[in-house]
Amino acid sequence: MEAKIATARQTFALDLQGFKLRALPKGLFDLKELSALNVSSNDLTALEDEVVRLLPALTSLRINGNKLTGLPSLGSGALKELEVLDVGKNRLRSLPGSVGDLSALVRLIAHCNLLEDLPPGVGELANLTVLDLSTNNLKQLPPEVGKLHALKSLDIDNNRLKTLPPEFGDLGSLTQLTCANNLFSHFPESICRLGFLKTLNISCNRITQLPDAIAQLGDSITELDLSGNRFVTFPESLAGCRSLITLDFRDNNLCDLADNISQLCELATLNLSHNKLTTLPRQIGEMTVLMELNLSKNKIAHLPPELGHLSFLGKLYLSRNALATLPIELSNIAFIQELDLSNNGLDDLPIEIFKLDKLQTLKLDCNNLTHLPPELGHLFRLQHLYVSNNQLTTLPAEISQLSRLQVLSIYQNAIKQLPDGMGALKHIESICLGDNLLDESGLAALEKATMPALEQLVLSGNRLTSIPEGLCNLASLKELYLSRNEIAELPEAITRLNKIRIFDLSDNAIAALPSFISSLHSLREINLSYNRLSSLPPEFVKLTNLCVLYLMHNNLTDLPEDLQAMRYRNCYHMDLEDNLIPDLALLLGQTKRKKRKRATSKLKDADRLTKSKDEKSRVAGISEMMGKRPSMEDTVSTHLAFSGIDGEDFFAVFDGHAGRASAVFAADHFHGVLAKKVMEENGQGLSAKRRGSRDKGKEKDGASDEGKQKKGSFWNKRAAKRSRELSRVKASSGELTDVAAAERTEGKDKEEEGDMSDLSSRMSAEGEQQEAEQEQEDSDEEPINFPKGVGEDSSKEAQATFSALIKSFLEMDELMKDNRDGATAVVTLASMRLLTCLAVIVMLG
Repeated sequence: MEAKIATARQTFALDLQGFKLRALPKGLFDLKELSALNVSSNDLTALEDEVVRLLPALTSLRINGNKLTGLPSLGSGALKELEVLDVGKNRLRSLPGSVGDLSALVRLIAHCNLLEDLPPGVGELANLTVLDLSTNNLKQLPPEVGKLHALKSLDIDNNRLKTLPPEFGDLGSLTQLTCANNLFSHFPESICRLGFLKTLNISCNRITQLPDAIAQLGDSITELDLSGNRFVTFPESLAGCRSLITLDFRDNNLCDLADNISQLCELATLNLSHNKLTTLPRQIGEMTVLMELNLSKNKIAHLPPELGHLSFLGKLYLSRNALATLPIELSNIAFIQELDLSNNGLDDLPIEIFKLDKLQTLKLDCNNLTHLPPELGHLFRLQHLYVSNNQLTTLPAEISQLSRLQVLSIYQNAIKQLPDGMGALKHIESICLGDNLLDESGLAALEKATMPALEQLVLSGNRLTSIPEGLCNLASLKELYLSRNEIAELPEAITRLNKIRIFDLSDNAIAALPSFISSLHSLREINLSYNRLSSLPPEFVKLTNLCVLYLMHNNLTDLPEDLQAMRYRNCYHMDLEDNLIPDLALLLGQTKRKKRKRATSKLKDADRLTKSKDEKSRVAGISEMMGKRPSMEDTVSTHLAFSGIDGEDFFAVFDGHAGRASAVFAADHFHGVLAKKVMEENGQGLSAKRRGSRDKGKEKDGASDEGKQKKGSFWNKRAAKRSRELSRVKASSGELTDVAAAERTEGKDKEEEGDMSDLSSRMSAEGEQQEAEQEQEDSDEEPINFPKGVGEDSSKEAQATFSALIKSFLEMDELMKDNRDGATAVVTLASMRLLTCLAVIVMLG
């Protein structure tokens, strides 16, 4: 920074953008001749008065992207040379009234703030040509804004304006006005007096009609955006704007077009998409200058033959209408380059359409076409052909004549065989043949092809049982999609695909991967999901450039030990869902519980993993894994049969935002705190149930002692297990959980279980005392607001569990006061017995 300040003494310009400054360096104010200062994208919360007093030569001051809530007084003419002031993307609620003293100001940028009004002094900026007030909270503009006679560009987009002052029409030099995304329900008539206005964007408001005075803009306005309003009919008054070149009327409720639309004789671009048009007036054929017409997403069932008179039309969009036929007159649009007829009801195309030899893009997706005529070959300039989701069974041999074709999309048809000449498409870059009926014999044309430009080939959803070796000669191929076939093995010829980056083999019948797959050194993403893999070859880890790996829904029971190392090179996404990997240690790349080697692995704290006593469960304990950056370290905590009952499980993920301390601390302590709270909450229920059982026994004769003993044994066991959890909490009262202490506690299990009656009596006596104390505490606590499904009508135990969860977060917040780096916790308590699942996301620390 000192070097920049030193350089500024000679250049008179200083750029301190993105230095995370919280205050301006003091040495800055010694640069008396500094003319340009940029301190954008920092953390400034205030601007020192010295900028105004001590930098009188400034002509440009940019403070964009800080946290300013106010500006110092700009008065007394101190910044009399300032021409550019950029205070956008701050938190300003107002501009100082003295802003009007900046007599030389030409550009004032104040977008993306919280401005609610403008000071009247803004009208004193006689030289201002550009004013950007977009994305604020302005509800009105002061009348003084009409005094900005030099203003040429005004942006008041994304505010809360409902009207404009009459004085607004005095902005005689204004050529560009953007007032989209406001609350205008009527078109402000003061705009109609802006005699030099060329571009007007008043989209995304609530306007339903235009005033007749709009015709006053007829000699100046060239671009008008009325999209996203509430027009039902095309305003006839608009016909007076004969200088219009671009008109955007999309996203309205237009049901018809005025016949006088043809009077817009200079119109080159007309967008009427996303309306409710059912017909077009014949007069549209008189708009002979029109070059682009968008009628997509309407309800047009027939096109007038006069549409063919638009001889200069280059782009015609008719997708998502109700067209069943096309007029042959469309063939007269000699210069058309792009034609979109997708998502209609076409079952045939007139042969004349294929005379449009200037056509470069033809979209016929989502129609009812059963064939393409041989005349398709006449479109020798065609580069993009889309005929997906039709009913094609064959392709014409003449498709090989489309020598400039780059993209061919024919997915979701019923094609069984590709024409022989298809391999001659030397410029083809992408072929999509997914969801057809192709088998190996149907791809013979591709096996003979070289296609030097082909980079993407999609054959998903066909009938392939193997990968034809000829496909492996496509040396330029970068993406190959073969999902949803019946492929059982990979040929060694795939090693020739040395440029392949994305390889999708999901949903096939592959039981084993060959070792030579490691030869695909360029591979970035591979999808092997929904296959029959039980293992991966050790060589798999040699795919050093792999970034994304999908292995879901296989039969994997083991992973290569070095797979974890792959995770830390480039592989940022690895999905192993629904496999047969026996425990979390395997998932983390460790086949056995062993001491970590810091020198060779970045796996942290894996030696803390402890097995649950329940053989059916996976792993109970915590693990912590370092991310690619030290500031992205997360922890996972799992405890099955958490409350002492099978089916009540605890899962948590702690996301460490700024380091590992909070995430590790939370994973070490949270389960213990929660166990204690669950015990406290359910302790009341236990006492109540015991009293209820005794009272019920007194009222009902014939209750056997054996039955009472059986009923009591359930609660004795549950109490014992919760008591052991509490012991673990006490053992973890230090900085980190002492696993050895937890294991010593488990060693006492048999001793405690052997003395159930004594434990039960102790808990009964203590429970009643705790119950009285708890009732007093509960009377002082704020009530817990239970989420939907955990209210008064739900299980009392579910309420108690949720209450314990909330109280645990409160206690953790106290415990983590010294861990300020922050952690986000996602905690789920799943209970199959209670058929409940509680999930909470909270910030800790």
